[in-house]
Amino acid sequence: MSAILLALGLGWSGLLIGSACIALGMRAVGMRDQKDRERFKRGAWFMKAVTGLCFPLTYWKYGWTAELLLGLSLVSFLVLVTVADLADRRIPNSVLLPFCLSVLLLRGLFPYQGSDFSAQLIGAAGVFLLLLLIAVVTDGAIGGGDVKLYGAIGLFLPPDLLVWAMIYSSVSGGLYGLALLIAGRASCQSKLPFAPWIAFGTLVAYFSGERFA
Repeated sequence: MSAILLALGLGWSGLLIGSACIALGMRAVGMRDQKDRERFKRGAWFMKAVTGLCFPLTYWKYGWTAELLLGLSLVSFLVLVTVADLADRRIPNSVLLPFCLSVLLLRGLFPYQGSDFSAQLIGAAGVFLLLLLIAVVTDGAIGGGDVKLYGAIGLFLPPDLLVWAMIYSSVSGGLYGLALLIAGRASCQSKLPFAPWIAFGTLVAYFSGERFA
């Protein structure tokens, strides 16, 4: 019974924090027009539901450990960047930097299930530099905000889970883009927000905990 009550409490907390993250995300990109804000809020129920689901799911997956706090922070952060990218097609440094600094501290104290944090730092830097090179060579095929977002996630997830997160994100985002292309709602030149799919792939990898042998 106590576990059920805790899960319900976390679920309601997720809904409230999801609402706060949506408001903060809109503020971070300067969405000040009241009509735009109200229209965006009406469609934000899905993100509130995601946080309401992911908060108790984090407890179910990782229990009453330090990882619970880290996981709740990750979910909140991903909602923030998703809102920012959907609202203004950018991910502000004012959102990314505090997350990176806090993760550097907390992951140093509480590595992911005994992972080597130094190897994780190398992996995050490697992914960041690789994606930055691809962005430069392809003249922006990957947005600068997405490059920085993957680097931030690399500080949170160990390298093998980061690879899975990138796979899930690329496949789901690619399928979505293909569906829009077939439906005539986008063209090959369209620039679609990719942060929602990075968030999706990251959460799938984090909660599945799928590791390479």
